[in-house]
Amino acid sequence: MKRLILVRSGQIDPINGKLDRLGDELMNALAERFRLLVGKESILVFASPSARQSAEVLKEKISNARLEEYEILSESHGWDFSELLKLVRSRADSIETIIIVSHYDCINRFPVFFTKKEWGIPVHPEILSRGEARVMDCEKKMLFSISPQLSGKITEGSYRGM
Repeated sequence: MKRLILVRSGQIDPINGKLDRLGDELMNALAERFRLLVGKESILVFASPSARQSAEVLKEKISNARLEEYEILSESHGWDFSELLKLVRSRADSIETIIIVSHYDCINRFPVFFTKKEWGIPVHPEILSRGEARVMDCEKKMLFSISPQLSGKITEGSYRGM
């Protein structure tokens, strides 16, 4: 595995539970940035059941990606990351990039667990906003974040003001 990418799911409409316009725009913009990063690598997208719609937007834009849904990524599962680490390890030899799409706690806490267990390096949690990603370059043992670049048509402030 060259890299592990953690994505915080897009913004959800509280009424229907689906991605709202801003959430859809964020995920599409993030997917465009991923295409530049991963090129034609083999990609596997893991998603929690409630983050599936965000993951599907990524999968559509990254043509060589496969999507799998796992309950261990849901907030109701708790945050014992040993099962998630086992899942990542089980695929690491056959997949170049693994993308995990989930929610706040998982996306912000798993990198701390992963880097300590796999790299022996302690890192501080980074708070990601909806639609942002944290990339862990497993070859260089380095972390960085990616934020979507919106077209300017929709911003969080202007959308909420509608």
